[in-house]
Amino acid sequence: MTPDESETPAEASFADNVLTLPEYTIKITDAKMIAVVQPGNEYSQKPVIAFWYEVTNLSDEPIDPTTAWISSFTALQDNDPNAVNELNVGTLPDEQFLDSQLQEIKKDGTVANAASYELDDETTPVELVASNDLGATEIGRATFTLQTLSAEQLRLNSQVVTVVPDRMNVWGLAWLRFGDTDVRSTVLVKRWTADAIGVEVDVDGDKLRCWIWQGVCQRLQNRVDGWR
Repeated sequence: MTPDESETPAEASFADNVLTLPEYTIKITDAKMIAVVQPGNEYSQKPVIAFWYEVTNLSDEPIDPTTAWISSFTALQDNDPNAVNELNVGTLPDEQFLDSQLQEIKKDGTVANAASYELDDETTPVELVASNDLGATEIGRATFTLQTLSAEQLRLNSQVVTVVPDRMNVWGLAWLRFGDTDVRSTVLVKRWTADAIGVEVDVDGDKLRCWIWQGVCQRLQNRVDGWR
């Protein structure tokens, strides 16, 4: 939904990953997808998208980084033809914030934190929606999608493509691009050319495939080697 300008305070905005409200600002500093059982997502049965951020208190009112985030953002995946699919909040994806996630922020003070949402699949983009009234009035949104190499970059019509046999599992630790953010994930190598590698991420039967450059993928002897 697009809010009417008269319903949204002039001071409120969400642009370039920064939410500005009269009471506080939230600056998203990083975002990445974390597969099941990898560090930061050890307990969920689903992959998550995690966000790292900083909250600056602009008022004399008490606020903590967790409450500020939950009050300001919802995450959606548009994979239901009949209903809005709001993602469930996940566990804290970064243990360094265990003691500070509910820390009261002084006026003009800044405290960092992290939050996560459980993904329903790894193919549908995630839309992070900002509001100043628990989602009733939208201020803005940002979309995070996994990107692949273009046909022009791949040049498959002029390249030799080596395909991994179905009976073989070749694992890698690769940098993927999720929205504007680089994400390091354990992947299954399916094919390659002299320049690029076709990889697959499989979570609970949902397969996401993309092409990446050779230089961003490290060969693993076993899948679990990428979790260490």
